[in-house]
Amino acid sequence: MAGLAAAAQFALCVAFVQWHAFARFLVAGSAEAAVANAEAIIRWERGAGLYVESAVQGLALRQPLFSHLVVLVYTAGHIVAPVAALAFLWRRDRSRFRSWRNTLGITAALALPVFWLWPLAPPRFVPGPEQLLDLVAVDPSVVDLGRPIAPALFNGFAAMPSLHCAFAVWVALATVPLIRSRAAKLAVSAYAALMTVATIATGNHFVLDAVGAVAVLAVARVAVVGVQRWRGTVAHSPHDVARRAQVALLGVILVVWVPRGQWAAVAGILLVLATVEAVRQHAQGVPAWQARPHMTH
Repeated sequence: MAGLAAAAQFALCVAFVQWHAFARFLVAGSAEAAVANAEAIIRWERGAGLYVESAVQGLALRQPLFSHLVVLVYTAGHIVAPVAALAFLWRRDRSRFRSWRNTLGITAALALPVFWLWPLAPPRFVPGPEQLLDLVAVDPSVVDLGRPIAPALFNGFAAMPSLHCAFAVWVALATVPLIRSRAAKLAVSAYAALMTVATIATGNHFVLDAVGAVAVLAVARVAVVGVQRWRGTVAHSPHDVARRAQVALLGVILVVWVPRGQWAAVAGILLVLATVEAVRQHAQGVPAWQARPHMTH
């Protein structure tokens, strides 16, 4: 049963990531509005003395090792750290896992209307003297782990809030209280700070994008805690969760990837579906080849 529960949670997370990538793609705004908003951000930051984007990237350009580090953190850390945190929470505290999993999902969902209503171009898209380099594009030594997750779905104007920053802060808040080692606590906290620096140094976000990230995460956490206090913690059957995950994944295939002809994504999700079904049958004590009764004559 534990294996089914873990497989169902994994499938649900995959389904949510695919849905969110598609939704973010659908709400992409115009380039004109996104650049105009970016120019407004620059004016606001200058007025508040917060415009440090050029200086931070300049430091990265002068220090090749630091440049490689921030690119690695930005591209790989955004995927690896939240996945590792969810796995850690699952093993250490199932109740805390559900609470902070929901917080992560609501944070991502709350960002969607902001992407739609206020598209924002990253600094690297703003023409003129304020335009920064795209360090991810010019660094050939790092593979962006985010690309295979959502092929053919891209919204270049989803900079506010920065989900890279929001997810990094989420990792620290969700896991640090359960970590025993002081060194590990410090490392996880430092990761959140480094991700914030990386979003700026790579030319992908403004300082205010990080502020927006913390605000959205705070709203999501308040909402989750409020609902928990109102309803109490509800634990669903692993079989029910598995069925919901399977339906969600099939929906993602039919709505997102089949119409776009992305057969690699379809194959990957089908593999997840097959794994969940195999684990479900095993948890029921029925071999997969006996899952359906044979017709007798």
